[in-house]
Amino acid sequence: MSGKWLDAVINCLQDLDGTAHLSEIYSWFEENRQDLWAGLSRPDSIVRRTLQEYCKDTKSYIGKGEYFEFAGDKGDGMWALASNEGSGWGGNFWWVCQGKTYKDARDSGYIYAPEKGENGATREHWRRVSDVRKGDIILHWSTAIMAIGVAVEDAKLGPRPHSTNSDNLWDDIGYSCKIKYYEFTPKISSPELTNDIREKVRETMPVDGPFNVKLGCKQAYMSKVPHFLATWINDNFADRIAEQIPGWNDLCNSKQSFRTPKSINLKVESSNGLDYYLSHKPQIILAGPPGTSKTWSATEYVEKQMGGKRFEKAENEYAESYWSIVQFHPSYGYEDFISGVKAETVNGNLTFEQKKGIFLKMAIAAKQNPDNNYYLIIDEINRGVLGRIFGELILTLEYRGLEVHLPDEDEPLNIPENLYLIGTMNTADRNIALVDHALRRRFLIVEMLPDETQINNYHDTKKNSNKIRNLTLEAFRITQNAFYKTGTQEYDPDMNGYNMQDYAVGHTYFMADSNDELSMNIKHQVIPLLGEYQREGVITKAAFEKVKSELQRFG
Repeated sequence: MSGKWLDAVINCLQDLDGTAHLSEIYSWFEENRQDLWAGLSRPDSIVRRTLQEYCKDTKSYIGKGEYFEFAGDKGDGMWALASNEGSGWGGNFWWVCQGKTYKDARDSGYIYAPEKGENGATREHWRRVSDVRKGDIILHWSTAIMAIGVAVEDAKLGPRPHSTNSDNLWDDIGYSCKIKYYEFTPKISSPELTNDIREKVRETMPVDGPFNVKLGCKQAYMSKVPHFLATWINDNFADRIAEQIPGWNDLCNSKQSFRTPKSINLKVESSNGLDYYLSHKPQIILAGPPGTSKTWSATEYVEKQMGGKRFEKAENEYAESYWSIVQFHPSYGYEDFISGVKAETVNGNLTFEQKKGIFLKMAIAAKQNPDNNYYLIIDEINRGVLGRIFGELILTLEYRGLEVHLPDEDEPLNIPENLYLIGTMNTADRNIALVDHALRRRFLIVEMLPDETQINNYHDTKKNSNKIRNLTLEAFRITQNAFYKTGTQEYDPDMNGYNMQDYAVGHTYFMADSNDELSMNIKHQVIPLLGEYQREGVITKAAFEKVKSELQRFG
């Protein structure tokens, strides 16, 4: 059985609170894993076989770890994640790229990543540290697998747990977890970690995993890895590991608790990711270069939450839960967003009236209906003069229970917990510099980067031919080469003073159903955008000409 199916069944039961009937498991796969379910005559039989092969109480048990167990006390056909009994190892598996920080982290007994970078932005691979739970297994990478660690306690957000010569590499507030490091010799070198196992890991976890399309390590601190990687390591290197790490031989055969929260990677085809971010902070910003589905993802999410209802179109706008969308621009102001005097002509006479803006209307509605949720999407949030638009409400974004008195309003306002703000930000827009740090601290900034898996998902949904799928993927990869470090599949962090991932060309430009559509997108959108970047000095003329020449063969 492939590791992809094993991890999918594990994720399924995690989503279903650890226990479910077979019929519920099948329904979950139909709704969430069409990439595995569709096109097979009996996918249900593969699910059952996976459950049986990793349950020691079945005749089909293959002896490579017990992940599932019968839940007969809850009825026939009930299955559950196995409980953690025995070795004390358990939970999920993680890959940490430590590089220069490895020695300091090892000596201090921790893993650590900052909450925010110096520009206020967050990184998903930093935030993953917060998902580590006591008993989780850590593979520590620094040119080789240097050590295997076990989490001693749950991760937490707080001050950096050390003071070392790597101070300049990290901010002082971030995610940390206490780790027991077990070093072994010789290390598992890069060539020993074969392309076959790297490819298998990437196939299972193309987004969250540690390997890029060329099977090299991503420039990411923390990645999740599938359980079968630990089994593979045990099968191939037990002779150098087992004697140096107490209990290692029990790891792959111990029962697993899988206590880490479910995956929260934000995916364009799914709205599930936004639930996680909004549960942590009720105002977020989706930030990324053009064409990464920021506005689409936001509107898809709230439309599903609200059944397509728009706040402005409600007969009684204070009666139910609705959503709205506004777009910021340089002339958009406090009086539009919060409250202000508007001039109107009535029967030929000029009148002035105090009008509530969309934010104030929705805040009042949310306060009057605390059992319902309200969502306001702010498109192009970085194009507005944010200090002037938000005014005194900047403070209440961070302290939602705090009441402030607004001009010309009788009642004080505090932003209710059931009003959610979702901003979108084009990182290639030079106006991003106008987003002041005071506001950045009050929003959770979620990166959305170009992702070829979204192109694959698009073709799967449209049931397009492999011919057009391969053409669009090839064009996407060629385009990204303008932004990658030479000879790699990783964005250049400092090319001509620009961070390339802020300017890359998004995947939506390559979601085409035909050669003609792809040709039109490349000719009239992709190449002109690359030309703008070249004129601005973001990419070199040589890089532009090379990519342009290669793209022109698509039509």
